Amino acid sequence: MGRSALVVILSLISVPALAQEPPAEPTDAQFPLGVRARSNLTRLQMDWLDWLVACNEGDGERAAAVIDSLQAHARVVGMRHLPELGAAAASRAIDLGRAGQMEPARWSLEAAERLAPLRPEGPFAASRVAWMEGAYVTAAASTVRGFVRSLASPQLRFVLLNNLALWAATVVALAGLLLVGVVMISRGPELYFDLHRYFDRFLPSPGSHALCLALLSWPFLLPAGPLWAAIYWSVLLWAYGARLERILLIAIWLFVGSLPAALTEQGRRVGLALYPPVQSLQSAARGGLEGDLFSHLAILQSILPESAALRHFSADIHRKLGQMEIARSTYRDVLADDPENAAALNDLGIYYFEASDFSGALDFFERAAESDPRRSEIQFNLAQAYSELYRFEESEDALFTARELDSDSVNAWLRRGLVERVVGIDGGLERVSEIRDELRAQWQVAEESPGWFGYWRQALSLPLVGVFIAIAVMVRLGTRRGRSARPERIWWHPAADRVRRVLLAGVPEAEAGEAGRAALSLLALVTLASLPLANRLGFPLPWLHAGAPALLPTVAGFGLLVFFAMRYLRHWRGDR
Repeated sequence: MGRSALVVILSLISVPALAQEPPAEPTDAQFPLGVRARSNLTRLQMDWLDWLVACNEGDGERAAAVIDSLQAHARVVGMRHLPELGAAAASRAIDLGRAGQMEPARWSLEAAERLAPLRPEGPFAASRVAWMEGAYVTAAASTVRGFVRSLASPQLRFVLLNNLALWAATVVALAGLLLVGVVMISRGPELYFDLHRYFDRFLPSPGSHALCLALLSWPFLLPAGPLWAAIYWSVLLWAYGARLERILLIAIWLFVGSLPAALTEQGRRVGLALYPPVQSLQSAARGGLEGDLFSHLAILQSILPESAALRHFSADIHRKLGQMEIARSTYRDVLADDPENAAALNDLGIYYFEASDFSGALDFFERAAESDPRRSEIQFNLAQAYSELYRFEESEDALFTARELDSDSVNAWLRRGLVERVVGIDGGLERVSEIRDELRAQWQVAEESPGWFGYWRQALSLPLVGVFIAIAVMVRLGTRRGRSARPERIWWHPAADRVRRVLLAGVPEAEAGEAGRAALSLLALVTLASLPLANRLGFPLPWLHAGAPALLPTVAGFGLLVFFAMRYLRHWRGDR
């Protein structure tokens, strides 16, 4: 469904770009991968195929062993997680659950958890499988766990909170438009009476009635007619409302008038967060290997050829892949721009350490320590370099300093010392936010000026509020001079009137002059009614599943039942 509800609402004023992406420039460049790196990546592909075969053959023990192999090969290429394979395993679990193969489905859920322990796809898939089994409490708990994981991820949290804001804006806009309809029901007869009395001076009574009806209903002939009518009516009704009703109508104008510019800016920010290359970089920074990481790096290098942050990021990836010669050259490029970059100095020292040039390694480790003496990794590497040069007293001092800074990490590094004797610093992977800011800056420069009309549609919708107020004042001055008797209220049968007041939320409150209570009733009604669409309103979330499919409709249905039960107690039982 996307953002169609809010787009339709905003079509009265403007249709801003709700999701924009930086232009992905096509490139023939490729991220260089050596024979060793390609071999390791091929092993990941072969292991995944082996896991699929094991699942199809119902061999759970073999499937678990293949997951062990996948995790080991991921560590070889410097990564901890395989989020895309985890998502694929989650999808496999749902397919197996639909086929009634619950045991292989559980293997797949376990694989999803092990391959992507930080992603929400695993809990969401577990929720769907539990729903298929009839374990509804487990399904609800897994869905909550999936959303908790989403909020723990900065990228998912950013998109999720923006979607929540967009859903809230949709709810408020729809409730506001419904409030205009409610005010028309309660105040419309008075408006119609004044218009008829005014035109009756120039026209016969049938012609006056026809003109009044035409004047009030002509917006329905326009595209999105009901929405145009709501805005038009709000202008006409402003002069007839009580003080709180007028304040609410002005608030609706301000809110709807400010939405286009706000949504345009939101579209820029979320579009950048959802830009696939940015997603790949953010995943890599958290230790996850995306399949398109290398092609996305090539794209970004063509877009940002002068970016020092992107060069540093690429250098870290080369180091993790074991491509130390390319990493050395790239780290030197980083240091040419930033000679005091402690992370790059440390990682360049690793190159010389692994090449058994311990004097060269010590030089870079010492420079890194001078630049940032508080990094335990640098002090630990200093201790290792001093030890190789038989400077044992200095080695002990550096190791003591490292333990003071982070004893737990030092103990972990010592335990794996036979495999990895020195420790890298992922300083480049930590610069994703800089790369994103550079993309945003380049994107804004590349945007064409929208022109006068574009500015009116995007940024100058708010001054239309002044136009609305001017029209409202003119209507007030033109129709309320020399007023005569007010129209009598429409009579309803008592039983029909009670049904009307229970079902038409906001109407009895508005008729009683309780505009605030009417607005709150409509807001609660629209919130509950739109809750099943909350996952579908807004920007596409970068996950594949959304938990138990009937959870939100169930909550919404229960909420609506309570809502109308409370209205029944107040407007039906309360009158008896």
